[in-house]
Amino acid sequence: MIIENDLKQLSSKELEDLIQKARALSREKYEKELKTTIKSHKTFIGKCYKKYYEKNGMFPPMWRYFKVIGNRGSNEYHLPMLTFQEYPVYWFNYKASKIGNPGDYYLGHYDFEGIQIEDYGYFCSGWNKGFIEISNEEYNKAMNLYIQRLQELEWPADHYKWGNKKPGDEGWKGVNKDNE
Repeated sequence: MIIENDLKQLSSKELEDLIQKARALSREKYEKELKTTIKSHKTFIGKCYKKYYEKNGMFPPMWRYFKVIGNRGSNEYHLPMLTFQEYPVYWFNYKASKIGNPGDYYLGHYDFEGIQIEDYGYFCSGWNKGFIEISNEEYNKAMNLYIQRLQELEWPADHYKWGNKKPGDEGWKGVNKDNE
């Protein structure tokens, strides 16, 4: 009750100043703790992983590769990772209007998921379910193979994306030149 009575004695200006000081102290404490946490995350930079991954049934499952590239993410539980899939993944989005305009299934645009940086909940519960830690050498070898596949990839709009085949298998259009 003494503190409550003391607070009631303060003017609104004094009370506002007190609140600002409390906020500043709280912020300083949080930022100090956050800096310590972020600094400790440096030990994870360079760690590499792979995970068997399926993209909503759109493509057959394949390996997805991850490499921690920094110690700062969107919050203290996330880290930025350089990621890519075992094979280049793209699809052609047809215009396909509801009324069936001429050219709907010939016109559209390509969507491509290439090498990208993603913010992963590295310290969140269950983040690593299915992740396998791998060496930097294995990661780099997989990336070089991905780049080679990307350089050799053809880009047909009507490629085989719904079948039960893995890119690179016989019959996967856009990778095998025999399947025009």
